[in-house]
Amino acid sequence: MEKMLRNVKGFENIKIKAVEEVQRLWKNQGKIVRLHIESDTPTQLPKTIIVKYINPTDDGTVSSQRKIKL
Repeated sequence: MEKMLRNVKGFENIKIKAVEEVQRLWKNQGKIVRLHIESDTPTQLPKTIIVKYINPTDDGTVSSQRKIKL
């Protein structure tokens, strides 16, 4: 997750100190987490951020097909 965040402008020099799960998404297709972060450079970044991580699965239903666009 740290690697993904470094691709976001302003988060290039962050380090994740802790990950706190806030909620699991329906059918375990992802989760919402609170990341406790710190930065190597003096910036105005918050100490925590909320991230929604999704990993949709294809179970063959119309609902999952709608969520996954190949």
